[in-house]
Amino acid sequence: MRNVLIVLSFLAFFTLQSCENEVDLLAPWTEKMVVYGLLSPPNPGANLTDTNWQYFKISRVFSNTGGAYANASKDSGAYTQNLNVKLERISGKTILETLSLIPKTIYTKEPGIFPNKKEVLYVTDKPILKGSEYHLSVTNPQTGAGITAKTNTIGQFEIASSFTNEMNVNWYSAIKVQPAWVSCQYGKIYQVSVRFHYAEKSLHANSFVKKYCDWELIPQYSNTIKGGEKMSSEPLSAVTFYSQLLKNIQVEVGTLRTAGEVEFIFTAGNQEFSDYMDINKPSNGVVQDKPIYTNIEGGIGLFASRISYSVKKSLEKQSIDSLKFGKLTKNLGFQ
Repeated sequence: MRNVLIVLSFLAFFTLQSCENEVDLLAPWTEKMVVYGLLSPPNPGANLTDTNWQYFKISRVFSNTGGAYANASKDSGAYTQNLNVKLERISGKTILETLSLIPKTIYTKEPGIFPNKKEVLYVTDKPILKGSEYHLSVTNPQTGAGITAKTNTIGQFEIASSFTNEMNVNWYSAIKVQPAWVSCQYGKIYQVSVRFHYAEKSLHANSFVKKYCDWELIPQYSNTIKGGEKMSSEPLSAVTFYSQLLKNIQVEVGTLRTAGEVEFIFTAGNQEFSDYMDINKPSNGVVQDKPIYTNIEGGIGLFASRISYSVKKSLEKQSIDSLKFGKLTKNLGFQ
């Protein structure tokens, strides 16, 4: 369920007064609807890492001028009644298609220390079209309160043929690997993740277990959202690749490992997604307070679009030899 964006802590959206303030339980309460949803249109011919299901997380929070204690006393979280959730595909002022989302109960956490209560997501399995404008509306039938939002879905994504034509990936000597692509309509932020698949068998195990480790590259930004720009990640050297493996795979005496495919996962996000990620990225300064980003009218949250798919390549023989015998990875037990 990669296209489900986990909702942030509800209290992060409100600046609460100090606990030293006098608690006023009679002060007026303000209820806010919190909505998160990413539209992921399918990309024909690609190896999709997203499914056709679209998920929306809809919650509520309350704020009160009486201080933190007063806010904590109010029951927040999931709606107990069904909401009216609707997606409309728009062209100009014409409604081309209307999709009604239905509630679906899921468990979002594994049993353990943390709460494992069921959650309700609003979903649809109807196809979302690429390069289209969508409007979202959510209404509480009991109160009439609701929100609206709009976004444009990512258009056709194209990886450069110079990258897809190579079936193997070569990481040896001075040769560098550089994923390249063409920006798509409404796309703004692009990130490539390098996923190295491998299998390992510990000293006392009877069989190999499949595993992988990820290497996230620096996000790249297109100049416009019109599409058609030639783009690429930073060049990836052999030393950097093997250093990443050493960083993510532990040296374990007696453990045997075999190398699998290298998967390049391309993810593109639209303008709203880019703005949200930029505002919420880690701060290097002394001041850690961040502005709140939302494109939800009448509420808080994010309604955006993202698409993600991958290209898999095999490690070339010399690269596997470097993995087995190179000074950085020779102790990882690759056979």
